[in-house]
Amino acid sequence: MYGYGPTAVIPRLLAPASGVESAYLYGSWAARYLGESGEDPNDVDVLVIGDPDVAALYDIAREATATIGREVAINSMSPTRWAASDDGFVRTVRSLPLIELNLVSR
Repeated sequence: MYGYGPTAVIPRLLAPASGVESAYLYGSWAARYLGESGEDPNDVDVLVIGDPDVAALYDIAREATATIGREVAINSMSPTRWAASDDGFVRTVRSLPLIELNLVSR
C-alpha cells in the first residue's frame, strides 16, 4: 500500500480533471510514507491546487477510496491562497510532510 497505492492511483484519477494545477498528499499518510513513525493512518488527505469542479473531486475521492481501500479526502484551494504566507492552514500543511503528486498524463 505505501509503495504503490495513493501515489499511483490518485494522480491517475486527478490528471484528466479540468482545473487541477497541482496536487499533494499530506497528513498522516504522507508522514508514514516518508518514514515518520506512528499509527497506520485511516485515511489519505489530498490537497488540490487550482479551480476544479467540486463535484468531480467528490467522484474522484469516491473512486480512489474504493480502489485504495482507505477513505480519501480531497480539499482544494486557489493558487493565490496556496501562495499566501499568512494563511494558517497553508503554513501548517507546508510545515508537515508533503508529497507532490506527479500529474504527468495531462
